[in-house]
Amino acid sequence: MSTLAEIQEAITKLPKPERNALSAWLNPQDQPALDAKDNPEAAVRVGK
Repeated sequence: MSTLAEIQEAITKLPKPERNALSAWLNPQDQPALDAKDNPEAAVRVGK
C-alpha cells in the first residue's frame, strides 16, 4: 500500500472490530505531544 486511496480502501474492508481498534489507535496520534512546560503535573504523571 503506497497511496492514500489504497489505504482508505483497505480500511473500508476491515471488519468493524478491527476498524474500531485502528480508530482507537489513530485518535491519540492526532493529539499534540504533552509538553511539560504547558502541563507539568501531567508530564510528571506520565514519566516525562
